[in-house]
Formats: sequence, C-alpha cells, structure tokens
Amino acid sequence: MIKSFSMQEVFIKLRVEYQKKASRFMSYQLNKKDFTIISNNCWGGRIYEKYGLAYNSPTIGGFIMPDEYIKFVYDLKYYLNQDLIFINPLESRYYEYLTNYPNFGKFPIGKLDDIEIVFLHYTNQDEVLKKWKRRSERVNWDRIILKFCDQNLCEYKHLLAFDKLDLPNKICFTAKPYPEFKSIIYLKSAMGKESVDINDEVFVSSKYFDFTKLINRMY
Repeated sequence: MIKSFSMQEVFIKLRVEYQKKASRFMSYQLNKKDFTIISNNCWGGRIYEKYGLAYNSPTIGGFIMPDEYIKFVYDLKYYLNQDLIFINPLESRYYEYLTNYPNFGKFPIGKLDDIEIVFLHYTNQDEVLKKWKRRSERVNWDRIILKFCDQNLCEYKHLLAFDKLDLPNKICFTAKPYPEFKSIIYLKSAMGKESVDINDEVFVSSKYFDFTKLINRMY
C-alpha cells in the first residue's frame, strides 16, 4: 500500500531537503570550518545550521544579558573553566525583565561564577549541562568570533566596552548607527526599532555583512 502524505508533511520534507542542499552549498564556500562563535543570543546556532556545521560553541539555545556578556567575553577562558550551576529563576538578578517571557520559570538559568546565562530554548537542566560540557570542549581558541547586538537592555556603555575588546573577529548588530565604533554593523532595514531582533540578524544582516568572507580571512 502506498502511503499518502499531507500537504504539511510534503512541505516539511521539501523544506528539510532544501535546507540540506543550501547548507552544503554554503559549506563549500568556506575554507575553514572549525571556528567558535560566542554569541549573546541564538544567532550563533543559526549560523552553524546555515553552513551545516557542528555546534563548536556552548552558547547555543539561549541568551546572555549585556552586563553578563561583556564580563564573559572579557575573561572567556576563566568563565568557560567554571562549573555551570543552576539557580532558581526567582533568584535571577534579571527576574523582572525575564518575566516578560511567557515560558518564564520553565527554562533553566545557569551561572558561571558571577554571570548568568538564560537557556531559553531548553526545559531540562541535565540536557543543558550535557551539551554545555560537550560543546565547551569543541571551542577552537585559535578561531574565536564574538558576536553581540543591542538587544535585552543593551546600553551605550556595553557597545563601547565590546568595541574596545582587543580581538580582531568581533561583530555587533544594531538598529541605530554608531559610526564611532568599528565593530558595529548597522542594519539599516531595522531602523526605527528599539533594537535588532533575531530575524534581522539572521536574514537581513547578510545585506550588510559577509560572514563567509570573515571566516575565510581568519588564520
């Protein structure tokens, strides 16, 4: 008996096949595939998926508030050598802000020493811990890319601190122009918004920034 598929199932199968072919094509354009993206939100994971690559970074599936992210990247090796523990969401220093998320209380919040990481796309602490450890071991310290943006209560001081980082491969997406900063990529199409959103970063940023070129020029 021949199995029939619904239109939705057919669409999903076609989309998956298209994504596989697209990621293979994107991957062929890279001359280096072993790099680590330390992103303040889900952008890093989307980039690995776009190129069909393994997640060589622990910062997948969540986000880090600006204060925490700046501390994190200024002393990255120290923090990635700390044990990840979990806190009660009610004890988060960002409690009031995080309650704006409808699933607040369901996603784990971890701590590395004094910084918090919000694992927005997880519900299980054991899963987070397992993946965090595995992906932390994959970090390529010779090819680190830092990615920041103006989301989640980001202020001018955070953009300034990020831009001052003495590292070559760093990018920051914003919805407003900051010509005084070399690392900032102004997404003009997001103009008028308070900040960029993940769709701006994933689907629009390629109009203003060539990520493939960044990878290929790394040592």
